[in-house]
Amino acid sequence: MKTLFLLDGKVVSWGVAHQPGVEISSTESGSVRHDVNDDSPIDVGWNYTVSDGVYAFTEPDNAYPVVGPIGFQMLFTMDETVAATTLRETDKRIEAFWKLIDDPRTDVVDLNLETVQGAIEYTLTAVKSAGVELDVAARKAEILTGIVK
Repeated sequence: MKTLFLLDGKVVSWGVAHQPGVEISSTESGSVRHDVNDDSPIDVGWNYTVSDGVYAFTEPDNAYPVVGPIGFQMLFTMDETVAATTLRETDKRIEAFWKLIDDPRTDVVDLNLETVQGAIEYTLTAVKSAGVELDVAARKAEILTGIVK
């Protein structure tokens, strides 16, 4: 069984217990638990409605892609990457985020996650403050397409 956690019309997290007796929980306060089949494509960011006790799930309207960690890093320009690498030495937020991206256990970066979007914006803002010319909102929108240019 795949366990979904639902909050305010969205799937906010999910997990699969591979061992009997293992309990899946969410860090999202107030989320509601709902089980579906393991092979269900439902993922974080999907919408849900409940009618007469029946759950219906739909993909997000403007879903962003899921990319690999190297592909994610390639979404940034060389100047942005160099500046962010330098900032990692002094900015704990940038270091914490990019450490997760660099972790060999990270196999995908979900551009739909608010935490990822916030980290992109934070990084771009810091990079701009460090002297790299860029339009933060425009660059964030380009990065969220998941298309390497």
